[in-house]
Amino acid sequence: MSAPAVQSVYGKYRLFIILASFCFALLYAELAAFQHAIYHVRSDSEAWPLIGAIFVVAAAGQLLSFVPARGYAVAGAVDQASLVLPKLTSQMGQGIIAVVVTGVLCGFITLYLAGFDLTAAYSILNNIYVFVATGGVLLHFKVSYVRYGALLYEVKQDSYIKVMVTSGLLALIILGAFAFMLSLDTAWAASAPASLRGLYGLHVYGRDLYFFTLVAGIYAWHLRWLADH
Repeated sequence: MSAPAVQSVYGKYRLFIILASFCFALLYAELAAFQHAIYHVRSDSEAWPLIGAIFVVAAAGQLLSFVPARGYAVAGAVDQASLVLPKLTSQMGQGIIAVVVTGVLCGFITLYLAGFDLTAAYSILNNIYVFVATGGVLLHFKVSYVRYGALLYEVKQDSYIKVMVTSGLLALIILGAFAFMLSLDTAWAASAPASLRGLYGLHVYGRDLYFFTLVAGIYAWHLRWLADH
C-alpha cells in the first residue's frame, strides 16, 4: 500500500485560499484608508496609490504564505498518522512567518500614511496584530487541521469526538475574542471627538462586522471539510 499523502493546499483548496486572501487584504486597505481620512498627512494623490499598494501586498502575502503547503507523503503514516505532523507544522510555521512579514510591511506603510503619529501607531499596531493573528495563526491552523483530518480519515484513525471538542473550543475562543474586541472598539469609538464620531463608528462597526463574518466563514469552511471526511 502506498503511503497516504497530505493534500496540497493549492491543489485542493485553491478557491478558498484566493477568496480568503483578498478578504484579508481588504482589512489592511480599510485600516490604511481610515488612517488617511483621520490624519490626512499625505495628499490624496500620494495616499490612494499607497492604499492600493497595501491591498496588493496584503493579498500577495496571504497567497504566497500557502505556497510551502505542498502535498507530501510520509512512509509509515498508514499505521501512525502523526508521523506527518513535523512537516505539516513546518509548513504552517513558514506560512505564518510570511503573514507576519506581510503585516509588518503593511503596518509600516499605514504608519507612514498617518505621519508616524504616536496615537495612530498604537491603533495600527493593535489592528495589524489582530489581522496577523487571524490571517496567519488562525487561518493556517484551520487549513492544517483540515489537511491532517483528511489524512486521518484516509488511514481510518479519525475521531469524531476529538474533532467536535476541538472545533467547539475554537468556536468559544472566537466568540469570546470577538465580544472582547467589540467592547474595546465601542469604547474607543465613543471617546472620539464629536465631529469624527460618525467616521469612527463606521470604521469600528463596519470593520468588526466584516471581520467577524470573515472569521465565521473560515470556521464554516473548516466544518464543511471535516464533515465531508
